[in-house]
Amino acid sequence: EKNTFLRKIKVTLESELAVIDETMKQIPDPEKEEREKELYKQRIRFFLGLVHEIRTPLTLIRLQTEKPDGGDTATVRRNLDYMQDTVNKILSFDKQSESGVEMLLTRINLCDLILNVTGGFLEAAQQKGILLSTDTPGTPVWIYADEDMIHKIITNLLSNALKYARESIRVAVSLADGKVIVEVSDDGPGVRKSQKEKIFGMFYTDPDDKIAAAS
Repeated sequence: EKNTFLRKIKVTLESELAVIDETMKQIPDPEKEEREKELYKQRIRFFLGLVHEIRTPLTLIRLQTEKPDGGDTATVRRNLDYMQDTVNKILSFDKQSESGVEMLLTRINLCDLILNVTGGFLEAAQQKGILLSTDTPGTPVWIYADEDMIHKIITNLLSNALKYARESIRVAVSLADGKVIVEVSDDGPGVRKSQKEKIFGMFYTDPDDKIAAAS
């Protein structure tokens, strides 16, 4: 009888705990809701970032296809490969947005990568009457980095420089105090002082920027 009584108490307690647990789930959790909202925003930002990356290679491919002779097939293929990689990431959007972007560190020659990326913009720059120059050390600069991410960063910087440059764009690689420095500069109007704190926000543009509004 004693064991039967204890079993009844155990069953009753387990039943009550189940009810309490279910009740607790029904109580709104402001912190949980905030975390879910932030996760949703991160997923949207991630998706928009991938979509945004397609614009530049599309522009470079269009420039080639508009030529009477069909353009440079190597440039078209390089940008098509870049777009295919981006599309694959969009297709695996759920997986990547939940796990975050993982860096794949490999040993790369930064100078070769810079020259490869800038080479894809040479013709676009020439058509706009802009001199695109590179300044790299005479010897290879080896670094451990995510090649895909470096490629995207340089591509985005050059894409923006091409919008605003008047006559020249310069991409330079240098070494100082054991550090590798990459600079992308142009002779455009620059960023207004009041906007410098905001430009690192994703897809932020100066509300008075007529060039960005038209692009």
